[in-house]
Amino acid sequence: MEQNWWSYYWELCRYFGRECYRTWRQELFASVVVIFFTLVITGEWKDFRTASLATALTLAAFAIWHLLRAPWILERKDSSEEPKEPGFFAGAFGIVVIVGVFIGGYELAIRMWELRPVGTIQSTFAPPPQPIIEKGKSVIVHGACKLTAEQINPARLPQPCSGPASPTLRDRVLAINAHMTEGDRNRFSNALSEFEESLKEGESILYRLSNEGNVLQRERQDGTIAKDVKAHQKVLSDIAADGWKYYRSFPALRVKWQTIFSQQTEYIFGDNPDNGGSGLLLNAEEAYRNYLGLWNSIQNREQVLDLLGVPQNEFQEKLNAYARWRVECMKRLSEMRDSIR
Repeated sequence: MEQNWWSYYWELCRYFGRECYRTWRQELFASVVVIFFTLVITGEWKDFRTASLATALTLAAFAIWHLLRAPWILERKDSSEEPKEPGFFAGAFGIVVIVGVFIGGYELAIRMWELRPVGTIQSTFAPPPQPIIEKGKSVIVHGACKLTAEQINPARLPQPCSGPASPTLRDRVLAINAHMTEGDRNRFSNALSEFEESLKEGESILYRLSNEGNVLQRERQDGTIAKDVKAHQKVLSDIAADGWKYYRSFPALRVKWQTIFSQQTEYIFGDNPDNGGSGLLLNAEEAYRNYLGLWNSIQNREQVLDLLGVPQNEFQEKLNAYARWRVECMKRLSEMRDSIR
């Protein structure tokens, strides 16, 4: 008897669901146990989510394999020695697995797009250039003669006539702003407002890190920090989550206005705003949190509290550097706002 297309695909789903149910039970239960012990051992929600995602991807790979085999099993069912055909629940289970694989793949694609790297954070800085001292030229006198004034003092040689100094970035930006149309002034004003909101967001993260650093400093001085290391790591990790959002949104905001206000954007934020600005907050938090974890693993950590002095100072230096960068950005932003009034 001729089979309808929907009957064929329903039968395909039944065989697919049976294969998934028959082979997935052991893997699924084992994966749950692995995820549970991952959370118990690490105590980190981030590691738990990573293990869960890896397990889901593995199960999805098995599902795709079964989906590829299902047509082959369906075609050879007449010649196979199967005890019985799968029923309704096997087909329903197969449909649920297929829908789950598509939804999971979509969510994974969205997550990977959101976590795509934007910019880089560099923790090392190139050494300052060494000054080059040019050796003086020796004057060789042949025969009995007097030295000229230029030979005695080379500075008296005729100097090339220097023209007017090239305009600085500030000069170019102010000249551009002075000739803006009314529409461009309004758009630039909107850009400045968004720039200011972004700097305020960074200031909020700075204050939270600074307050947590003060608490760590007090507890280090009175010796109670050993009891609360995990709690402090959790606080720093929560702040870092907001710091990463700020770090990703900051370059996206600059790109948004880069087309029409590229020079103004560069003048306000400098030539390395990711590493010299927003990246300092993440570097400060991550370095301090990692050091706390290493110090907490020492057996006699209460007797070596002085070891926390170095990361505390480095942490504060990075926060101070970001604060100075932000203040300078706000000054230049105010200057830009005054130039279009």
